[in-house]
Amino acid sequence: MRKLLSLLPLAVLVVACNNDSGSNNQPQSIFASNNSQSGSTTGVTGGDNAPSTATGGTNTAANNAPEKDPTQDPNYNPSRVFQLKDLKQITIKAPKGEMHLWVMDDPDKEREGMMFLTDKEVKANEGMIFVFKDIQKGATNAFWMHNTILALDIDYISKEKKVINIGQGRPMNDDQVKPGGDYQFVIELKQGMSKQLGIDSGTVLDIPSSIIPKS
Repeated sequence: MRKLLSLLPLAVLVVACNNDSGSNNQPQSIFASNNSQSGSTTGVTGGDNAPSTATGGTNTAANNAPEKDPTQDPNYNPSRVFQLKDLKQITIKAPKGEMHLWVMDDPDKEREGMMFLTDKEVKANEGMIFVFKDIQKGATNAFWMHNTILALDIDYISKEKKVINIGQGRPMNDDQVKPGGDYQFVIELKQGMSKQLGIDSGTVLDIPSSIIPKS
């Protein structure tokens, strides 16, 4: 989650947002996610979409079945806005292996980051890649660990796709994990995985040019 040093702290960014339903408040990511609604859930489709019967007595329930309730998915995380299954994932090669990274390519995703994810939800070589439209000034933009359960490596990466430095994010900590310079990408991995994968300051990563921020 990322946070603006001049405003609020960021490695997982999340702000509380109001659900359109009016009753449920959902957490929404903000750089370094600032989320106070850890218990909120997304809206669930209810009776308005119940199966209907066509005129003439023909039952068309099969064609008008209610949408699946996402909360019934065993992998559903009620504290998150963006479920992992709904995020695009790419594979990037590292010197000593591969990383499977969920793509965080817009401000809302960047704000939530890896907030509320548990150890069982994230495999050893899984993580997130944040891609920004503009170069982020290291003096005014940093990531933090607000509402982040997992200890993380926070790899700040330059426009040239070279690792600037690797910060250590402590669980549920709001201190800034400062970059060593201006950056355009950030990769978050479980703490210690950067070293295991042979990633260090100066490592150049083959980040696909097809990964483009949405805003």
